[in-house]
Amino acid sequence: MGKVKVPSIQHAAGIWDANPSRIAKKLLHLANKSPPFSYANLYKLASDLMRRGVPYEQVVAAASGIRLPLARKNYLEILPLLRDYAISAGNVVVNDVVPRPYVIGRDLRILVNPPFMYFRDEEAHLPWFVFWKTNLFNESRLRLFVTMLREVFKQDPDIDDASLHLAVCSADPLEGRRVLQILDTSEIPSLSRPERDEMLGIFAAGYAQAVQAQIEGRSPTQDSEGDRDDAGDQFDLFA
Repeated sequence: MGKVKVPSIQHAAGIWDANPSRIAKKLLHLANKSPPFSYANLYKLASDLMRRGVPYEQVVAAASGIRLPLARKNYLEILPLLRDYAISAGNVVVNDVVPRPYVIGRDLRILVNPPFMYFRDEEAHLPWFVFWKTNLFNESRLRLFVTMLREVFKQDPDIDDASLHLAVCSADPLEGRRVLQILDTSEIPSLSRPERDEMLGIFAAGYAQAVQAQIEGRSPTQDSEGDRDDAGDQFDLFA
């Protein structure tokens, strides 16, 4: 088993639960069953397509040559959506974004690393790509995620006024195939300070349980209510 950690701010929000023991269980599962490939590769492909520096056919050819079947399958499913996104953005200027930390709790920080931002007609846009096959965001998790992103980016005057949106590449529950959904976060209300503090406190408690359970070589204790996983909590995020 790998070391218990929070892979990203997106994962922190996506696995949040009112029961900290369930958060601990999910973190332990992620430590034990991380995907055999990196999201970073997909972010780079998205950036390449936005910059128009690499022909789409060349990107597809490279993805087709990936040796891991699961990685190859998902890359080839996602690439057409990234192409559609790049086409819809139009003629843009792409800039890199400096990663910055977000404090979840005591001694618990997550690196927030957007793939890029772009400018169109002098307006700044900050996309965040969600590559999960199953979208784990319910209303409370989505509000937590958007609230955390807003708090990170408001610290930087260069991107504080950027339009933040989610480019969701998850599968449609009815059709079973991935579709591109652009979600404008301006329509999502931020959490109040007490709401945010409570949710982050619960997450920090779950993280502490997971770390302690790993040290002791056991599974976190769960009550009967917390032991029933939601159908939408799919750990194999590329399956």
